[in-house]
Amino acid sequence: MSDDDVLKPIGFYEFNADRLQMEASLPTHCSSTYRALKYHELLQDFQYTHTGFATLEEIAQVAGIEKSFVDFKLNILIAKGYQLPAVPELKSNFLKDSMKNCSKCYD
Repeated sequence: MSDDDVLKPIGFYEFNADRLQMEASLPTHCSSTYRALKYHELLQDFQYTHTGFATLEEIAQVAGIEKSFVDFKLNILIAKGYQLPAVPELKSNFLKDSMKNCSKCYD
């Protein structure tokens, strides 16, 4: 699964354009707390006004994989430094549970 397989459907490129515009409009001397507040406001506004993007379940369905793997990919993208308009719902034991389900197929 490529980065774009997740980034495009969740609206990352539109969100990133809005984020860059917001950052350019902030005074250079404003505090990191103020920047974080403005980012949070932008994220909430984006999620409220952009409802036509794919859900994580829809991305998983199109890719033919479990939703947990899309969550995992989102966490990888965050680790790469992407600021995403979707919040991962990754559970720490999803790989272990997936492997249990997988091993049943081979019994």
